[in-house]
Amino acid sequence: MELKKKNWQQITINDYMELQDIIIREEAVDVEVGIVALLCGVDEDEIGDLSIVEYQRLRREAQFIATFPEVHNKAPKNITIGDKKYEVITNMRKLTTAQYIDFQTYLKMGDGVNNLPNLLSVFIVPKGSKYGDESYNIDKLKNDIKEYLPVTTAFEMCGFFQKAFLNSIKNILFYLELKMRKGKTEKEKEVKKALQEIRLAIRGGGFTKLTQ
Repeated sequence: MELKKKNWQQITINDYMELQDIIIREEAVDVEVGIVALLCGVDEDEIGDLSIVEYQRLRREAQFIATFPEVHNKAPKNITIGDKKYEVITNMRKLTTAQYIDFQTYLKMGDGVNNLPNLLSVFIVPKGSKYGDESYNIDKLKNDIKEYLPVTTAFEMCGFFQKAFLNSIKNILFYLELKMRKGKTEKEKEVKKALQEIRLAIRGGGFTKLTQ
């Protein structure tokens, strides 16, 4: 028997979610067997039928899973998921209002790994299609992201989009603050205060961090 998943670049979002369930088991040996079975793509019962020598070899080869690799905030302009090619919208100015609203909606759903397909589906669009149109099934896209996209790539892309999203908010705040700088009415003062609170929330980490 051999490992089918030999490095983190082969671990999909779905694999990562399964790993999260495995590592919370009470018995260490159950954790090890679960991880080896997942990486080999077999049922855990099949691991029990292996010779101890073969199991120990697979266990050693699976040690890479103990250390999650360092990820950087980056996103490709094009990506292949499964057997399909997609364009990645990396310029926030090219987002439609629908994409902007959906991204904010998904952010409010939490920063768990199970939310990654939702978040990424806002920026990943089939070549030749527009976001949300009838030329593709967005639910199927989310499922393909979950089944085929490496979790390391997913974290890198989400980190990139979060940073870009926050920068976009900061630019909007800067523009609005300039417009309101001389505001003296009570309403304008309230708006200025609200803008200051939003800026403080951003600086203090009051916005969700996707990659933690």
